[in-house]
Amino acid sequence: MLEAFAPHIGTLQAARRLHVALSGGIDSLSLLVAICRLAEEETLPPIIAIHINHQLQPDASAWADRCAEFCSELGVDLTIRVVSVVDSGKGPEAAARQARYEVFESLLIPGDLLLLGHHQDDQAETLMLRLLRGAGPRGLSGMPQSRACGHGSLLRPLLHTPRSVIEAFAASESLDPIADASNSDTRYDRNFIRHEVLPVLERRWPGYRESFSRVTDQQRQLATSLLTRPLNLTQSALGDPGLKLVDDDVGRLAQDLYQWLYHLSLPTFSHEQLIEFARQCVSAEQHKQPSLSQGEVTLMRWRGAIFAYQSTVRTRDLPNTVVVGDELNGAWGVLDWVPADVGLSPGIACDLVSRAQGLQVAPLNRPTRPLTQWFQEMQVPPFRRDQTPLLSIDGVVVAVSNLGLTSDASTYLAPGDHGLLPRWRPVVLAV
Repeated sequence: MLEAFAPHIGTLQAARRLHVALSGGIDSLSLLVAICRLAEEETLPPIIAIHINHQLQPDASAWADRCAEFCSELGVDLTIRVVSVVDSGKGPEAAARQARYEVFESLLIPGDLLLLGHHQDDQAETLMLRLLRGAGPRGLSGMPQSRACGHGSLLRPLLHTPRSVIEAFAASESLDPIADASNSDTRYDRNFIRHEVLPVLERRWPGYRESFSRVTDQQRQLATSLLTRPLNLTQSALGDPGLKLVDDDVGRLAQDLYQWLYHLSLPTFSHEQLIEFARQCVSAEQHKQPSLSQGEVTLMRWRGAIFAYQSTVRTRDLPNTVVVGDELNGAWGVLDWVPADVGLSPGIACDLVSRAQGLQVAPLNRPTRPLTQWFQEMQVPPFRRDQTPLLSIDGVVVAVSNLGLTSDASTYLAPGDHGLLPRWRPVVLAV
């Protein structure tokens, strides 16, 4: 089994520390023993095992003790972490995985490499699960052999190694791994595929693992090409990232949305959600503003583009007052000041308020109109209008951030050219 490490020797030797995820099962224990055997032949960094106690099984504490015994026999340091698994609605397996990876990410420092014992049969199970869930090219790429993890990275050196090879290695080393009875419970989807589906495939197509590996490789190449296509990007007047609508092809727009959200590192919507939202964006009348929300993120079509913004920011998050010239920072953004020939006098205290329904203002030397019309003229997106800080004194609006002063500000103007105008920069999703 040590030949599986041959393509990765350079990566292993370049690491600062090698962490091995150790459940105590046959896969992770074989990986740990194999890397220790490799260290007898090659110069490798320090090896540290990590055991996660999910507290999901009655024997969980005993398993941690067994892992400590394994590591003691091998002369390997062991880190044990106890986690609380909280099911967020995606099932206990997904919840345990999330808790596990959060620990991994917290432990890795720059230069660290985490080794995981996933093998070719695990990849086949993953592909089957994702295929049955209707995944696209990225999902059908399966588990990547390597990727970033926390401040370090992870590697699956056995990903192209069949389970049978690992079992033979464990037997040759006389290993006595932990047997988790839950791995035989076919109520879990992965176990059902492992015990009920794949054995049937193997009887008819014994080479299915290699075929599945080719599929994941091809899908990974396809996913990479789809995610690197040029997109027609734009920004709102306040810097919100946007995707231009360039044609009426619903399927292409859904794919562009997926690619765009991926590069923004935003939560992924389901294929069905993206298709329906794309259909609405293409077919809705121009004055309509179709939107799609998930978690803290909302997408909205406006003026020939789709914009993404953080929908949890509310006007009530604004401070109550500001002194002209003082900079304010918060979850709602930054309020600072720009010099102006005609502006407010520094040091004046103003109340910060939000837009009132039907509010009309008269920018300095301009006619009185509804504030909504001024926002439209300044191309302020609808989702930013209620958030825009307004400055008032004695209940009268004297300035609108980014728009300028109102005619009611004349009493508070700075002499000469020493005035200041409020500038609001909201927190935008990183491009």
